[in-house]
Amino acid sequence: VNRNSLNIPFIEKTAVEFADIGIKNVEQAENHLKLTTEKELSWKRVEKAFGIEHRKPSKKELELSFMWIKEWEISDDVLVVAYDTCVDAKSKFIFSYTAKIIEKWHTYGVKTISDLEEYKNNIKSSGELDKKSFAGYDIGLFEKMLDEED
Repeated sequence: VNRNSLNIPFIEKTAVEFADIGIKNVEQAENHLKLTTEKELSWKRVEKAFGIEHRKPSKKELELSFMWIKEWEISDDVLVVAYDTCVDAKSKFIFSYTAKIIEKWHTYGVKTISDLEEYKNNIKSSGELDKKSFAGYDIGLFEKMLDEED
């Protein structure tokens, strides 16, 4: 009924799937269906945030989406910024690169845009700069970096 597929072949396929994963009673079936629905809803939010055309996600994409949305409670706005950060750095969207960005932010407790702004401000105020932010052609910056090492 959840999938609007009230036909015998679908019911048989679902029964076999349930048997294969060890579902033996109604409670287990309901829990499985609830988890499956939550994963699908999480994927839809990630799809929207990343501007991905609607498609079936890979198993890894589905698991990561669920973890980001349900377990880590990352806001949709932070997902959008992660997408933008990836595209700005790589000139294209790379799911695995974006996942690393989100993972890094998660280690610093980032869940919301305000958390992200606080994280970025802390990075700036502590003087920590990402190595990639140094321009290779900036001689003044290079000399300053050498002076700091002495």
